[in-house]
Amino acid sequence: MNIALNSCKGRLLFSTATVDDQLKKIVKERKAETIRLYVRPSYKPLSVPRVFCLPEFFTFFCLLRLMSLTANQCIIFVSGKRKCEQLYRLTSSFFSCTYVYSDLEQRKENIAAFRSKKYRFLISTTVMERGITIRQVSVIILHYDGVFDEANLIQMLGRVGRGVGNDEGRSYLFCERRDTQVRRTLAYLKEANCHL
Repeated sequence: MNIALNSCKGRLLFSTATVDDQLKKIVKERKAETIRLYVRPSYKPLSVPRVFCLPEFFTFFCLLRLMSLTANQCIIFVSGKRKCEQLYRLTSSFFSCTYVYSDLEQRKENIAAFRSKKYRFLISTTVMERGITIRQVSVIILHYDGVFDEANLIQMLGRVGRGVGNDEGRSYLFCERRDTQVRRTLAYLKEANCHL
């Protein structure tokens, strides 16, 4: 990024739904104007999740029910490697699923198998939150442990409806309560969708 910033003589264009601290610092240092465009390449609104506020213990039973009702492929986001492996062990007896996290040896193979529709569910850490488009995918986020921030949540939910054409999917968010991150995420999604 430094090469691009140092060689840029005119305007900068950041193509992201979430602006991290580094980008905010660049904008502040350059005293730059910002313009937000809430348009996705698919021209579809961002998916606003159905939120379930439950103790983490009860989530597993609701998750199993939701998985049984989900017709299309689905990415289930969890907070870490250990939770990823645990949920895979608990659900793989009932459902066609695989899992992925950043340092998993068979990460690329598991993603490729999910893309080719060998599996219906992919249990993942944040490694799948950016830069991946899978048609007609739904997303379930297990927002416990306070790991996911607003940017994570927005990026994870952004996996839904990325493709062009008939690309339907749904999103669900499980949490113990609507914390600041959840409230800010929902507000951002609603604001973004108002501008379409």
